Amino acid sequence: MQLFNLLTLAGASFFAFSGVQGAGNGFSGTCKDIRMKVDSNTVLQASCRKVDGSYTTSTLDLNKCIVNRNGYLQIQANGNFGNSCYFCGYDNGNFRCSCTPGPIISSVWLDSCVGNNDGQLFC
Repeated sequence: MQLFNLLTLAGASFFAFSGVQGAGNGFSGTCKDIRMKVDSNTVLQASCRKVDGSYTTSTLDLNKCIVNRNGYLQIQANGNFGNSCYFCGYDNGNFRCSCTPGPIISSVWLDSCVGNNDGQLFC
């Protein structure tokens, strides 16, 4: 039992210090210059910290993470919200759009669904 606890602690320590930031734990603590990519309604862009401490530019198409359900943004893999939401933007952790059927402005907290793995954004 002690060996199991030791291995569990070692594994947790590895992820805590490896630069792996899981979705749900947030990416904003390890990324900076977070914004929507120019000329894109759906692509998030940020400079994210890698395991070695350097930063790299990463992008993520949020269609892979978010769905429009009756005008409300919700977290869902491969949701493809971009076909029915417009005027999207990112501000202090909130991603918001005007979605059909609308006009409804809906938002989702991106730290709850986007993570950083060695400088790469993922959901």
